[in-house]
Parts: sequence; C-alpha cells; structure tokens
Amino acid sequence: MQTVEMKDAESRLPEFVRSLVAGEEIIIESNHTPVARLLPMDSPRVARPLREFTGKFVRLLPPSKTI
Repeated sequence: MQTVEMKDAESRLPEFVRSLVAGEEIIIESNHTPVARLLPMDSPRVARPLREFTGKFVRLLPPSKTI
C-alpha cells in the first residue's frame, strides 16, 4: 500500500495507475490526512459498518397535511 500527498497524485497519476493494475492499493492524503483510497478494479468490496454513517444522512419527509 502506498500513501501519497494530493499534489504527488496529480503529477504522477500514470505511475499510480500502473501500480493499481499491479494490484496495489493507494491512499491519497491532503495535509497528512487520508482523503481517498484507490483500489484495483478487481479488488473485493469491503462492507462498511453502518455506524460510520451515523449522522451523515437526513431523511426528508413530505410536509404533513392538516385537515
């Protein structure tokens, strides 16, 4: 697994795509904080626990009708 800063990812994209084809995972950071993960297309999807989404979605309900 490689970890790269955003500016490096922008300037070296072809190199990183070749790494992905070879099966490597790449983490992109901004100011030393991970912001994205690049995975090869054939890698298995990993289920994320629902608690990761707590507070991130809002359910919008239609306005209630008053009679």
